[in-house]
Amino acid sequence: LYLVLGWVHAVVQERLRYVPTGWSQGYEFTEADAIHALDVIDSLLEDAANGKQTTDPEKLPWDAIQATLCKGIFGGRITKDSDQSILDELISSIFVPSCFDVNFMLVKAEDSPTLPDGTSMQDCLSWIHSLPSHTSPTWIGLDGSAEILRSKAIARSVVTKVEKICNLIEDKQ
Repeated sequence: LYLVLGWVHAVVQERLRYVPTGWSQGYEFTEADAIHALDVIDSLLEDAANGKQTTDPEKLPWDAIQATLCKGIFGGRITKDSDQSILDELISSIFVPSCFDVNFMLVKAEDSPTLPDGTSMQDCLSWIHSLPSHTSPTWIGLDGSAEILRSKAIARSVVTKVEKICNLIEDKQ
């Protein structure tokens, strides 16, 4: 579940690059959110395990995990209903019993990554390092045009800043 949480936190963070497409506005998601989520998941799993080493994924407190992440941890920073719906869908599609399946797809996209076969720390780190450095916005639940929209917004920002500088230079002359 830690790797799944890491994926969710990365998606939440990465969507910030695409405001207003990824999220409708910028939110202050931090590493502290992920750390708090780890603590909460540990506590919920400990309660569910009743002292056992392993627990059937079907018997884990999925509703409690989802509700805590959606409402308390990540959702506590969200102010727009549309963004809350995006977060709810993300978490409810990933924090499910089938996330323990070998070929579990992390996102509903043709090129979706699947979780690693192994569960050791080395398996997880190898999987993380095998991910491409640049990925499609579909991996974070956006369509392919999000990158184009983001590039256009950056270009407009640069043009605006250059125009301001040019105006300042003209005013001084």
